[in-house]
Amino acid sequence: MEKKLRRDLMLKGHFRKRNKEVFDIGSRSFTISKELRKRLRIRDVLLGFFTVIFTFLYFKAGEKYQDILLKDAGGKVILEGISLSFMFLLALLLMFFTVSAFLIPKNLQEHLTEYEETFY
Repeated sequence: MEKKLRRDLMLKGHFRKRNKEVFDIGSRSFTISKELRKRLRIRDVLLGFFTVIFTFLYFKAGEKYQDILLKDAGGKVILEGISLSFMFLLALLLMFFTVSAFLIPKNLQEHLTEYEETFY
């Protein structure tokens, strides 16, 4: 259960718009600790930073393919461009899971409590 909750927090979790104390994971809502909120904010900033860096590196590595027309490109050039794109996507995925795994604590139950919503 703990692993599933941790995975769902990585993939489906998001803060509420008006109430930053409440974190929604799928259809469930939790009140989170200040430490976990801080870690999730750091994760979001790091993910944004690394995405910008990787995008810049991808752009720089792909500059040599910008002036080649598709009809002039041979099979080797097309294969290089496609493999560069797949490496970029793989790097983004690895970065996302690595940063999330390091910043989301293993003892997640200590940082989450079920949120009881009250309607007036």
